[in-house]
Amino acid sequence: MQPTGLFPPMKIFTAQQGDKITTVSPSPIKKAVIADLANVAHCGISHGRVHMWDSEVNLHSTSIALQFLVRNLSPIANCVGVELLNEPANNERVQAWYEKTIACLRRISPDFPIYISDAWDLNWYSTKCGERPDFVIVDHHLYRSFTEEDRKKSGDEHAAEIRSSTSGWLAEMSKRARGNLIIGEWSAALHPESLRSDDPPEQDRQRRVFAQAQLEAFEQHTAGWFFWTYKKEHGWDAGWSFRNAIQAEILPKSFGRKRNPKLVDDEGKRDSKLEQALGKSLGSSRARLY
Repeated sequence: MQPTGLFPPMKIFTAQQGDKITTVSPSPIKKAVIADLANVAHCGISHGRVHMWDSEVNLHSTSIALQFLVRNLSPIANCVGVELLNEPANNERVQAWYEKTIACLRRISPDFPIYISDAWDLNWYSTKCGERPDFVIVDHHLYRSFTEEDRKKSGDEHAAEIRSSTSGWLAEMSKRARGNLIIGEWSAALHPESLRSDDPPEQDRQRRVFAQAQLEAFEQHTAGWFFWTYKKEHGWDAGWSFRNAIQAEILPKSFGRKRNPKLVDDEGKRDSKLEQALGKSLGSSRARLY
């Protein structure tokens, strides 16, 4: 956490955030709670490089902070878990730190959900996650607006690619992870060149088909998703702002629990039979009148 001036982390979490964490009521369970501590500490990337990996002190300090979180959050029934790191670059040191840190956290809580970033290598971490016997979830972030290859494709082309190759790839990754795969970040954002038009309705249409293809793939092949971000500080943005995307009808207005198509729709079946019965009754009445 150096050189942010927030070291040591135990002081950060106990003095500044401890009261906030422990005031999350464990009952009644109404909504899932996620503790976002992004405003507490910073990785140092604004200085040009990440400083966490510079010394064992930094790594140990981060582990201590995570132990504090798990100790305080794991008894809360509607807390859905803790993620260890956000978007590290994969290497052997990251993998070793993951294993060591998870082992420490499991001594505190053997079954609390722990999320690990796939470090831009979902093929590797979905397999590693699937090999574990405990509740570890791999987090993948999916965007299609940053690379030169992304810019060459329209929203329609991105949507078609997601429905074909990306969807099948996510299905395979989810299978490897035993279903413990989430999309921790995604958006409806496209590069301006991908919008293919200066016409706002057409731009929204491109975003809409792109977002719909993503939703279909995520709902079918993952355990859940988080849109990035809920709202932006300044200005309208129907690609990155969840609120604006709903207002522009790029995203649906409501998101409900998945419906299992294999389950019998008892209410629909009942209503259908009632309509059939009423239709037969009315038909008999007309026959008697004539």
